[in-house]
Order: sequence, then structure tokens, then C-alpha cells
Amino acid sequence: MVSSGYLAVACAVFAALSVWGAEERMGCAELLGTNVVSLGTYPSTEARSVRISVRNRGNGVLRIERVVPTCSCLRVDACPGALDPGAVGEIGVTVIENSESGLFRRTFYIETSDPNLRRLQMEVTGNAVLPKRVPTPEKRGAAEADKK
Repeated sequence: MVSSGYLAVACAVFAALSVWGAEERMGCAELLGTNVVSLGTYPSTEARSVRISVRNRGNGVLRIERVVPTCSCLRVDACPGALDPGAVGEIGVTVIENSESGLFRRTFYIETSDPNLRRLQMEVTGNAVLPKRVPTPEKRGAAEADKK
């Protein structure tokens, strides 16, 4: 008959050896490009979109759990749910028309299942220019009459 102490030691050794030989499979997020994207100067009456590429350089599936905008001026357009090892996915974010004016910097976050990089901080910058106001013919005539 085997003693319970010997059996416990044997089970512990077996468990340690099986864990030691096993490799944990997990996704690993890698941002392709920079975390600050500039839209340049554009009319504020137009929407502008950016695409962010993320690669899974791990040996397991990487889940893009969610994209979190920090203001109502941003809309998430595309987000891959999961990326297999080696796969690249694109996340699309749009600055909504008429939501910004002048120079701006907006932040959003990409949350992943990568235990070493749970949250990527991204920034979108730009200069949304207001359209020039063109006086109506009635106002233009009134302004000319005021000059006389």
C-alpha cells in the first residue's frame, strides 16, 4: 500500500512537470505605427476617419475587447473581435462632422486581452476649420449702404 504522503509528493511532482513543459498560449498586442494620428487641417463640416492597425504577435488569440472614445465627437467604425496569431486587424475611428473647431487633441483607448498591454492609448489631432461666412445679398447691400 502507498502512503498518502508519497502519493501527494508524486502528484505535486507530476503537476510541476506538466506545467513546466506546457507553454501558455496568449495573444500579444503590437501597435503598427504611432499612437498619435494627425488629420491635418480640414473643414469642420466634414467627418475625418483614421485607421489604426494592431498585430497579434503572440501564440494565442488576441481579443480586441472594446474601443473606448473619451468624447461624443468620436465614433468607432470598425473593430475586429479577435486576431489569430500573426494576424493584423484595423480599428476605424471617425471625428464626426461639426463636432470640433480649431486645433484639437482627442483620446481613445483600445482594450485588449493581452495581459501585458490591456489598454493602448491613442490620440487623434487636427485643425477643424470653420467655413467662412459669406454675406447674403441683402446683408451685402445693407453693408454697402452703411459705407455711404
